[in-house]
Amino acid sequence: MLAAVFIGFARTYYLKGMYGSPTLSPLFHAHGLMFTTWMVLLIAQPLLVAAALYWRRNTSAHKRLMLIATMELIPAGFGRWPMLAPYGPLGFFGSADLFLLAILAYDLTTLRRPHPATVVGGLFLIASQFGRMMIGSTTAWQTFAMWLIS
Repeated sequence: MLAAVFIGFARTYYLKGMYGSPTLSPLFHAHGLMFTTWMVLLIAQPLLVAAALYWRRNTSAHKRLMLIATMELIPAGFGRWPMLAPYGPLGFFGSADLFLLAILAYDLTTLRRPHPATVVGGLFLIASQFGRMMIGSTTAWQTFAMWLIS
């Protein structure tokens, strides 16, 4: 899917400079960045799903990991909420993390302790969020992104 998107948008977005495509407005660049991030998350999500499949016979771990894997994708939706936009990553990642807190509350209520899958999956989720912010703000990524869109 990532390859299909890259090839499909190469002439008009990713490699538009090589094809002489018209200049894009900041709105199109923001949309392209968000869509690209969505596709990259599509790769991160299966990592959690593969872990869930490994523990599929352990239903308590499996259901938690499947929910946390899905949480990797929902910041893209929250990022489009006008009321969250002023808060940037804190708004869209933080809103998604509320679902993680709900799972943790469920664990504490039913098990009287956090489930190991909630802890490990939740730490992976949060680490991936910081990783996306750190990578996205590096000069190397910004240069690469500018090369893609120029």
